[in-house]
Amino acid sequence: MSQKTPVPYAFGPNFSSMFNWGLRLKNTEEIFLASGLGAHDSTGTMNDIVRMEFTFTKDVATEKYDAIFGKFIEFLSAVPIKPAVGTLRVVSALVFENQLVEYEFWCAR
Repeated sequence: MSQKTPVPYAFGPNFSSMFNWGLRLKNTEEIFLASGLGAHDSTGTMNDIVRMEFTFTKDVATEKYDAIFGKFIEFLSAVPIKPAVGTLRVVSALVFENQLVEYEFWCAR
């Protein structure tokens, strides 16, 4: 079983309700990358997430970012060690019409 240890960044803002600035992994046998879906147990918990990345289109107003990230904070509330911070990118469009947000999970066990 993979062992996760959070690695803080003393000079950055505290986003620990959603992610860690870094994550040290030990005893990892498998890494799984998923876009738009993720493996979870019967209660919806995803303890194996080690990194998350987000892509927003330019049509997502910056005032909406907090609401979107709030959903992930709620989703990860039961996860004791949060994933490492990922990349937030803003692009002109995503592949599917009317798609505004895409997220990726990196999982390890």
